[in-house]
Amino acid sequence: MIIPEIKAVSPSVKTRGLRLATTWVRRGPPDVKDEQWNHISKATDVQACISANVMHVDEALMLDLRGFVKTCNSVNFFIVRGDEVWAPTKDNQMQGITRQKTIDVCRANGIVVRELDFSLTEVYGADEAFCTGTFPSQMHVTEVDGRRIGDGNCGAITQKIQELYSEFVRRDVERSCEEILADIAAPRDLTHLGIITK
Repeated sequence: MIIPEIKAVSPSVKTRGLRLATTWVRRGPPDVKDEQWNHISKATDVQACISANVMHVDEALMLDLRGFVKTCNSVNFFIVRGDEVWAPTKDNQMQGITRQKTIDVCRANGIVVRELDFSLTEVYGADEAFCTGTFPSQMHVTEVDGRRIGDGNCGAITQKIQELYSEFVRRDVERSCEEILADIAAPRDLTHLGIITK
């Protein structure tokens, strides 16, 4: 069993933002190792984490075998182009809860989210970028491969998403036991998972 390092989010990184670099480690197809499952084999994530440490950056940005941007070694990755949030497709990456809730919060508040394949060139030209994960929620990215993203600060759309998500979490934790049980019992829309329910 391989246990990756545990990374606490440093307050200085929250202020400074994340620095990413593209790693040689690729996210493989599901017939090799289905990355959508949260399984014990974290070998690719550990390799990418080591790569990030060697490159002296906060996270390693990982591509799929076709060269499209997918995810980071421990968080999910998004870019902002114009007024749209772009998220890599679900293929070849862990389907993080915070990733999906961020997408849900954006869509519920009129922020367009497109899930699509995109290249490093589109990342380098992004207006903003951010990562999502359990501990950081949404953390802005200031550079990728030494190239500054936007003006190098947390952008307006990322800030808005952080505020909306924080409010979503506040409302969620204030729910009563009865509200939670009613929510669990309610029918679910699983179309975003490719599941059709009747």
